[in-house]
Amino acid sequence: MADGSAHSLPLEIPDVPATTDVVTRVYKYGARPPEVGAELVRAQLSAAHRYRNTLIEIERGRRAALREAIGMVPAVAVADAAAHAAYAAMMAAWQLLADARAASRTRDPQPLLRDGYAAAKKAYYAALRPLSAARTAAQKDPAVLVVGDRIHELGGDLVRSARSQCGAFWGTYLLIEAAIDAAKKTPLWDELEPNDPGFERWTGTGQVGVQLQKGLAAEDIWGGDTRVRIVPVDPRCWTKDGRIERRLEGATTRPGRTTLALRVGSNGRAPVWAEFPIVMHRPLPEGAVVKRVNVSLRKVGPHEKWSVEITLTMPRPVAEPIIGAPRVVGVDLGWRLIEGDLRVGTWQSSAGDAGEIRADAELVGRFRKVDDLRSIRDKNFNVAQATLGAWLDGRAGLPPWLLEATATLPRWQSSDRLARLAIAWRDRRFAGDLTAFEPLEAWRKQDKHLWTWEAHQRDSSLRRRREGFRVAAAHLAQIYDVLVLEHLDLRTFARHAPPEQVEGENAAARGQRQAVAPSELRLALEQAFGGRGKAVRYVPAAWTTRTCHGCGSIESWDAAAHLRHTCGVCGTDWDQDDNAAKNLIARYVADPEGASTTRATRKKKLAPGAVEGESKWVRAKRAVAQKKVRQEQAAALTLAVGAAPARGRRTRDMG
Repeated sequence: MADGSAHSLPLEIPDVPATTDVVTRVYKYGARPPEVGAELVRAQLSAAHRYRNTLIEIERGRRAALREAIGMVPAVAVADAAAHAAYAAMMAAWQLLADARAASRTRDPQPLLRDGYAAAKKAYYAALRPLSAARTAAQKDPAVLVVGDRIHELGGDLVRSARSQCGAFWGTYLLIEAAIDAAKKTPLWDELEPNDPGFERWTGTGQVGVQLQKGLAAEDIWGGDTRVRIVPVDPRCWTKDGRIERRLEGATTRPGRTTLALRVGSNGRAPVWAEFPIVMHRPLPEGAVVKRVNVSLRKVGPHEKWSVEITLTMPRPVAEPIIGAPRVVGVDLGWRLIEGDLRVGTWQSSAGDAGEIRADAELVGRFRKVDDLRSIRDKNFNVAQATLGAWLDGRAGLPPWLLEATATLPRWQSSDRLARLAIAWRDRRFAGDLTAFEPLEAWRKQDKHLWTWEAHQRDSSLRRRREGFRVAAAHLAQIYDVLVLEHLDLRTFARHAPPEQVEGENAAARGQRQAVAPSELRLALEQAFGGRGKAVRYVPAAWTTRTCHGCGSIESWDAAAHLRHTCGVCGTDWDQDDNAAKNLIARYVADPEGASTTRATRKKKLAPGAVEGESKWVRAKRAVAQKKVRQEQAAALTLAVGAAPARGRRTRDMG
């Protein structure tokens, strides 16, 4: 982009046909605890939690049976043994390196040991490749497929039995089954270890909901349906741009406040309702169709937070016609500390406009305070744990319940566990416990205060960050027609440095990434442009920072230490992030047809027998047909084996 001619754009945005004429949106509203049916709602949450753990237990058993069947294939057994041997060698090399580092108290005491660990690690991952290939091939083996069919049938029978006895209403148990269905798609192994979903501890939180088959028109949600109802809201409370008015003349309640009635059970054929006060701060869009309504309960510290999520479909937004050349903006995502603020994104437009998206110093400080509070709590917990342990050590005459409760005290890592001990102790006081109980109770009260502070500080900071990103994204989406981003998987920045790396990783930079969450900014940008019917395009990310936008020279310098750079060829001085944003626009202009319409994601592995781009309904029909063929083949093989004469034995003519 040596001159202004590089900014010339095509007259039209490449036409990318939409896969569907409708889009799915989730409208979230604040809620209060139920005023009607509160006990039933909490009973449903408890039943849903038990049902979830039951399904997890079934799924773990199903996966264990499949792994056993696959592991019996000879090729898998051989490759598995080789991979385990390579893993043992890698861990032995790592232990030597770790011991040497601990003894010398340096990061890199022995280059030979570090190189030995790196070689062992490389050999381990090389051994994983044939194991993965053997497992994939085994899953297509006819004998394994027949065994798998039987395992799936037994699992399905167990799920149907658990569903009939779970006690959760159908709309709620469908939520649980959808979550478990997602877990079923994960790999059976995590390298050498089994990859199973984990059980969830009961915390009193969860979701209840209803699914609206065939949908419900948004204008019909105000009453009459037997699944969900909302008391009509005065339409005057919403302005033309969707904002809510603060006051209304003649209104008896604050604008937007109403009541949601959700069906959480049945009495015969009559619905059983739970009623939740909610605040509809914005109206449902016209022409939308409601597909599902959920009420969620989560906890922020010790406090409950209720919300309502209304999932709906609506016509795909259509942008206003573009007059002249489309206005393009390129946004380079990243994070960099500048004058106390964290710069999260830098943007450049095709018209030459430029700007930054920052998380200000106050927001950065709020996230740091969350970390400080967590650190204070950890230190206080360690002191309280050690103090109680010293008091218990060697003391005679302690009640049996206390000895049993503190048998594993030195290994405790949860402050919640120690707090529960303090609460149980309050009702079981005994002579001589004053010097132990009072410090423990004082710790518990202080920890609860710090926990509440930490949780609300984190929650409010996350909401403030999200709102700031949304405002910035909406501002760009109102002005520009095309958003250009890097075709880049941001998860690569979240990975820790490998142990054999000498320099390790920059802990401060890692903490900054967590504070600014560039992936959340990207999502806000995508939603802002997509919600207005505008185009979002992705171009290759390679060398966008180091390629000079003025002459195309690929520069080399210490980019971590120096934000600005002067091109060694053309002499142009630029900020490396501004330079990257300009290169994004240049790459889109050079090949608008080649720009991707989808972001970079982890490559999904197809299930055995699956076909790329196949719908789930076609896949299900094909799976049923294949299963029937396998069953017929297995039955024919069984008959043939039963009818064949035994080898080595003579048969007599019975005629």
